[in-house]
Amino acid sequence: MMPSNDPIADRIPDPYARAHGLAEEFAASIDRLIVRLEEAGDAAADRAPAPDAWSATRIGYHVAIATDAFAAIMRGDGASGVGPGAAPAPPGFRETPWADVVRAMPARRDATEDLLPPSDVTRGEAIARLSASRDAFVTMLRTLPPERGAGYCLTHPFVGTIAVYQIAEWATAHIKLHNAQAKRALAAAEAGGAA
Repeated sequence: MMPSNDPIADRIPDPYARAHGLAEEFAASIDRLIVRLEEAGDAAADRAPAPDAWSATRIGYHVAIATDAFAAIMRGDGASGVGPGAAPAPPGFRETPWADVVRAMPARRDATEDLLPPSDVTRGEAIARLSASRDAFVTMLRTLPPERGAGYCLTHPFVGTIAVYQIAEWATAHIKLHNAQAKRALAAAEAGGAA
């Protein structure tokens, strides 16, 4: 932010600073997953480490679907398939620190039917979908009005009641979790040889 001639105005924080910081962390996280998939061969990326597990390709595609759902909830357009978007915060709402939200989350969370990746998705399709989801999410987050980011909430059984800005933290945590899962899937696939 450029300094003005008003010393009081110069001390007021940029209302979009939080959204921009969240967008940077989100983009860095999803870019790591995209690069992981780009660097993997089709055989390794498409091989599931166990019969009931997802391949790295399917993990990436799931992350893209979930990212689109997170964005729809944040926008409040109801297009998420998981119910309505965020609603105005209740009177007296205060954000729970994100670390406390994470500690209270259930250890195991199964994806709902609408967030399951297709069994026949290709690595290229997963990468393309992840890239498109990243671009749309970052654009949405960078232009999200601060009144919506801090003044609207979502109540969900996994996270309790959180502010819209915290949904971006949830999306980033979701990516990190699945990036680690994709890393393990690729290591298992490579150890097992070509599919």
